[in-house]
Amino acid sequence: MIKFRTSGSEAPKPESIVLMFRDLNRDPSVKYLYSHQDKVLESYEQKYLKSKDLAIELPTGTGKTLIGLLIAEYRRRSLKERIVFLCPTKQLCFQVNEQARRYGIKTALLVGSQKEYDQALFYHYQQGKAIAITTYSGVFNTNPRINDPEVIICDDAHAADNYIADLWTLSITRSAHIDLYTSIERLLQSAIPDYIKHQETTIESSRVDLVSTISSYEFLVQLKDVLAAFSPQNELKYSWSILSSHLEACSIYISSQKIEIRPIIPPTQSHSPFSEAKQRIYMSATLGEDGDLERVFGVKKIERLPIPEEWHKRSTGRRLILFPGQSSNLDEMDTAIEMIGLVDRTLILVPNNKTLQKWKEKLPKSYMTVKSEDIEQNLDRFTKSQDPSVLLLATRYDGIDLPGDDCRFMILDGEPSASGLQELYMRTRLGASAQLCNRIRTRITQAMGRCTRDESDYSVVVILDDKLIKRCCTKTFTQGIHPELQAEITFGLENSTDYETKDFVELCKAFLNRGPEWQEAEQDIRKRRDSLEKVSDSTAESLAKAMYYEIDYMYAAWQGRHEEALRLANKVLEALEGGSDLQPYRAFWYHQAATSAFLAWQHSDNEGFKTTTISLLEIAAASSSYITWLEKLRFQVAGQPDKAVEKSLPLQDWFLGIDKLLEKWGLSGGKFSRKLNEVKVKIESKPFNTFESGLDSLGRMLGANTHQWKDNGAPDGLWIFGDWCAFVFEAKTNGHLD
Repeated sequence: MIKFRTSGSEAPKPESIVLMFRDLNRDPSVKYLYSHQDKVLESYEQKYLKSKDLAIELPTGTGKTLIGLLIAEYRRRSLKERIVFLCPTKQLCFQVNEQARRYGIKTALLVGSQKEYDQALFYHYQQGKAIAITTYSGVFNTNPRINDPEVIICDDAHAADNYIADLWTLSITRSAHIDLYTSIERLLQSAIPDYIKHQETTIESSRVDLVSTISSYEFLVQLKDVLAAFSPQNELKYSWSILSSHLEACSIYISSQKIEIRPIIPPTQSHSPFSEAKQRIYMSATLGEDGDLERVFGVKKIERLPIPEEWHKRSTGRRLILFPGQSSNLDEMDTAIEMIGLVDRTLILVPNNKTLQKWKEKLPKSYMTVKSEDIEQNLDRFTKSQDPSVLLLATRYDGIDLPGDDCRFMILDGEPSASGLQELYMRTRLGASAQLCNRIRTRITQAMGRCTRDESDYSVVVILDDKLIKRCCTKTFTQGIHPELQAEITFGLENSTDYETKDFVELCKAFLNRGPEWQEAEQDIRKRRDSLEKVSDSTAESLAKAMYYEIDYMYAAWQGRHEEALRLANKVLEALEGGSDLQPYRAFWYHQAATSAFLAWQHSDNEGFKTTTISLLEIAAASSSYITWLEKLRFQVAGQPDKAVEKSLPLQDWFLGIDKLLEKWGLSGGKFSRKLNEVKVKIESKPFNTFESGLDSLGRMLGANTHQWKDNGAPDGLWIFGDWCAFVFEAKTNGHLD
């Protein structure tokens, strides 16, 4: 017989979070809270229950998700609040939902199309009877169904930068939006820096530059018309509906494959589902002191719940980190493939699809390759495979949890990087690496922790790619990492030189067997760890101080208050005063200040703002040897002819090209020597196709942007050195010196 539900069936209000945990109807495998989890939960309950914005830091594998879910469940029961738990990906949502089930916590999994949300689950959330679990895009979209959460818990907050910014970003790709891309490129042709104009439109090209609002201002009305005409035809209509009335506040970045239009910091306070929440909690494995988390979420003040003292030195599990590229005469990839023969399952993380494809082609056919689309709901396809398997993923450095025997071996081939053009511009074109240092550290730390999820875990981590190895060799970079990982890196570097492939295989075997020969090494790593400290970057304090004004600047610019934006940009520059490490970032902000002065001039006809614009552009040009168009822009604003700009050799372009090549070849060792010899052999060859390949490589060694024609009768090669000069080659096989 059916019974009416009454209030007596509701769970009683919990006395505390820890006592509530004890009463949960948990899976038998979930026995207790660790002492550090107890401390964090007690500290939250006593000190931070009413905080508007709170960041909680715990190292990878120490149970952040459980802490976040327990806080959510406590608030749901005691305060009757609507709570949403945000994850970067669908796969992570499924993973968190399964963890909640094991903990005995009620959840509503709401992923995919909002129209297809389970109605019963959604209304359970809306009534505060279950915690909603969704992706960041489930809240950060133009018309979210989850539009009035009272508490938002942001899991893996350190990885949320692109997920948050997407709502305010127009990403126009050549492949998906060819007509729109081409129309914008043609419209802004005179404003696009030469650095971009002279590159080939190939997928391999990674050059990116900023199209200044000052140089593109005269085209903004037409740009709006173009975007208004094209955007309704595709998914861009959502972001365009937000950006259309704020185009002056946006930066325009361009590469050969993409145009990105976005504000420098997402104006999240203009998005009510986020801004009106009573509390926002940011869960992260690493929290820097440079204000990066605040920039990512557009929030000026985020309180920190300190990391438990016992975890200042210790981390979870043990990693044997090896760097085959440090040994001469080794092919890194071949050596890594020999090493993975010791295990049944291997995780390979790469930064892009090009590297992913390279691994697909190189891996022996006997391995089953598991792709990202195979693990959207769970990792069973990989972890339960009976055949030797490789989980091969591009740009996935968070949320792949492989504890215990699920995976004991991983390869990190390439520096973890974001897909957005703004970060790429900052890092590769502007050279503002100090501003991004902590973000890059965090990604590397996260990537290396995928297979060590608790204190008893152990995993081999093989590092490939010269740029990533260089990071690990640089003390000023590694000293900002957790002491445990610092110790593992230094131990690995010392145990990766002057070895052959068979030696690396033996090292892995000894580590995985956990025998007596490994125990001595284990004690050495612990000794190293105890002698090390995590050291803040020298730039962190200045960047944190500047962050406060950067966020205010963004909101002033977003609202069209250009004079106020100019004042705030100057406050940013005051905060950034100091050493050379921040000089590229200062150049960026001198240009931002000049942009605000220029817009204030355009909207007021006050000639004083014109003078200010010219002065700021002059300082920006002097502050950056990389951005050569700043000086040209200054003369344009001043009304002086282009010939007044002294033509300089594009040295920076050349060196960037050489640096890019060295990233692939390595700075030393066997791979570098082999590449040099290959070029020499090709240049001396008679067959035309071999010679042309060598000619192309020689041009790239000199820093040129090169091109090879495929047509019969076409020249043999082209070298382009910025907008300075170009060389076209026509070689004759049977030519004579006379």
